[in-house]
Amino acid sequence: VPDAVPDTVPDATPGVTPHLICTMREEQFRAILLDYVPMPASMVLHLSDDARRTLDVTTGDSVRCVKL
Repeated sequence: VPDAVPDTVPDATPGVTPHLICTMREEQFRAILLDYVPMPASMVLHLSDDARRTLDVTTGDSVRCVKL
């Protein structure tokens, strides 16, 4: 039985990749990724001007959420 999706994404729509947003510095953000995301994983990191980070973590064809 796969792990349940964290409450960070309460109403995740099937087939839609959940987005998680945090406001920490990039070095801390990447360090947490390395701690919690199994590698290799396909990671797309979108950096916005206000230093927010939107994270898509997709492993194979299933989406895994990382609670930050």
